[in-house]
Amino acid sequence: MDGKDEQKQDVREELESVRKQLAEATTTLGNLHLRLTQLEERVSEESDISQSESSTGDMSAADQDIQSPEAALAIDIPTEVAEAPVTSKVERDVSTRSSGPDWEQLLGRNWFAIIGGIAVVLGIGFFLKLSFDNNWIGDTGRIVLGVVAGLTFMAVGEYGQRRVPRWAQAVTASAAAILYLSIYAAFGLYQLIPPELAFVLLAVVVTVAVLLALRYESIAIALLGVVGAFISPVLLGTDLPDERLVLAYILLVDVGILAISAFRNWRWLTLVGWLGSYGIFSYWLFDFPGFDPVFAHIALTGIFLSFAAATPLFHILWRRMPGIPDLMLMSINATGYFLLTTIILWDDYEGWFGLISLSISLLYGLIALAALKRSRTPPRIAIFSMAIASVFLALAFPLQFSGYSVAVGWAAQGVATVWLSFYIARWHTRALGVGVLALAVLHLILFDAWIDPEGYTPVLNGRFVTMAFVVVAFYAAGLIYWRYREAEGQFEFERLAVPSMLGMANLVTLGLLSLEVVNYLDDNSLRWNSVVDVGWHASELGNGALQALTLLWAIYGSAAAAVGFLRRYAPARWGGVVLLGVAVWKLLLYDTGAVYIDQSEFIPVLNIRFVSFVLVLALVSALAYWYRRNESILDENERLLFPGLLIAANAVALWMLSQEVVYYFDSLGARNGGNYIDAMHLTLTVLWAVYAMGVIAFGIPSANNRVRLAGMGLLAVPVAKLFVFDVFLLEMAYRVVAFITLGCLLLGMGLVYQRYSLVVRGFLFGSGADTGGQDG
Repeated sequence: MDGKDEQKQDVREELESVRKQLAEATTTLGNLHLRLTQLEERVSEESDISQSESSTGDMSAADQDIQSPEAALAIDIPTEVAEAPVTSKVERDVSTRSSGPDWEQLLGRNWFAIIGGIAVVLGIGFFLKLSFDNNWIGDTGRIVLGVVAGLTFMAVGEYGQRRVPRWAQAVTASAAAILYLSIYAAFGLYQLIPPELAFVLLAVVVTVAVLLALRYESIAIALLGVVGAFISPVLLGTDLPDERLVLAYILLVDVGILAISAFRNWRWLTLVGWLGSYGIFSYWLFDFPGFDPVFAHIALTGIFLSFAAATPLFHILWRRMPGIPDLMLMSINATGYFLLTTIILWDDYEGWFGLISLSISLLYGLIALAALKRSRTPPRIAIFSMAIASVFLALAFPLQFSGYSVAVGWAAQGVATVWLSFYIARWHTRALGVGVLALAVLHLILFDAWIDPEGYTPVLNGRFVTMAFVVVAFYAAGLIYWRYREAEGQFEFERLAVPSMLGMANLVTLGLLSLEVVNYLDDNSLRWNSVVDVGWHASELGNGALQALTLLWAIYGSAAAAVGFLRRYAPARWGGVVLLGVAVWKLLLYDTGAVYIDQSEFIPVLNIRFVSFVLVLALVSALAYWYRRNESILDENERLLFPGLLIAANAVALWMLSQEVVYYFDSLGARNGGNYIDAMHLTLTVLWAVYAMGVIAFGIPSANNRVRLAGMGLLAVPVAKLFVFDVFLLEMAYRVVAFITLGCLLLGMGLVYQRYSLVVRGFLFGSGADTGGQDG
């Protein structure tokens, strides 16, 4: 029963939506019919003129009005209706004529009137100023003269609307501008009327101008009226008894622009209004340095809110797709407001800027929400509003807070934005969220990594909490991507989002643990900034920190790879192997020379470096075992990691043993004052040979020709050293021992190969002969 009720409810909602659409279509068609009727009447009235001019090949003015795109501005038919097929008589007549604007008619009937109207307004303004300076006419007479002129122009424009509409629109717009001038002068210059009455009269003029512009579908009336309104304070000067009246006057004009914007998307009107409002406000701001910052910002906020609503309001109400100019208007309004806010309030109210930025973010968030809630509204307004909201929300954290709070705020915002992007199904929002998360990491690196060693407490410090929060944020973002991995509207490269988020979380974790280790093992006499400036040196960080970092990276990499095996997640395995490789590289190429051990106190095997080598060797060997054991779940590329790990393990082992030999003989020399170079080189030669033969011996029973081949290649190193280096540089006694020892070892290995001839033949002539059996 519930299902049937829901179906009935859905049907009722669909019927209601269809009724609304039909009502809107009926209204649009009615307006179109009215406009076409007016056009046909105009064509009928001017048909005689058209016929008389046809002999000379000129087009009639009425037809040119219909044909040219510029004339179509007067009709302002919605695009969807204008593109619909109309088969009226007017269209059939126009379609038979040549295309292209008649510039003579366009300039003569349209722009001459507009320019003339502007000139008249300017002339009256200059006349009022001149008459005031020379005292030609009394104050009241000037105002009365201006009001009479304005009303006369408005009456003439109204009378000429049906006969010469283009010219009449310019005259009507001029009338509104003249009335603006007159009323403004009445209370601003001459104080003939109180401000309250002046604003009532100005409100009436604004209302009339708005209604006339909408009635005649004329951007000319609206545009010239706005231009005249903003010219008034400039022409008449700023010497007012109370300069705040200028700001109130601007707000009143902006309300009129907002009213028009609710019904018509006249971008030029909005742009001119924005330039006029912010221009006069900026002039007032710099011309009166003693302004009240709070009042100035309240007035600026009113201007900003008017234009913040002007562009979105039309597109949300009428469900129209905004263009690039509309989005640019939204951007410059928000940018201009924030810049002027900084100029006005920064010196006295710096601590409030985070709240101001947050308020702007909330405003654009509400605009985006309104666009999303209104059905069939194009998503571009919501997306762009959300983008502006995210930018100002990101600004709010560094403006309001300092230190670790900035990264925490950005991390929280990034996660919330990523989740919101899936909720509203917009990839643009996801891009913003990921960008804010990147900002959080950047702030960690640039500002939060350093910590004062004085009073440092491991774990219980602001850096640890902040970085831990960022780590959780990246894990949460990865979980969100995983949760919505099947959602529509994702790009192919977004499949990498989950491993990217998890990888960044692990990188931040590794960085956090490394910093904690460094600060904990540091002797508190050094500053972390010295490490950043000149690099890590053993004299600065000490042996403990160097070795601890190596072990930390090796353990973390091995753990990540192990998790990758347990969860069958290849990116985790790759990341773990790479990190373990970095630890091995640091151990072999950096720690060997950087870790200082006092030769007089050196003990073979029982020293910190040997312990580090053993632990890293154990981790590399264990990971190689895991790769060998789980070979079935690996792809072709990952299977190549097993021999790589074996090579790394042997490199660590051989290097570790060689370093112990070198340090042992160096320590003997330091203690006894003797020279043990020959003994050291002899020991190294024998060590390398024994190690190589051990590798070969391991490869024989395992029937692995690659291991035996590697052992032979390694054996070539001590042999070459013996015949190229030792034979010339060692003392005779050491030379004899070296040759005899290495010779015996090689003979023994030859015997082994004779014993395992089948295996050797398999190694030499192919895997088919490599049976691993004994030659009996």
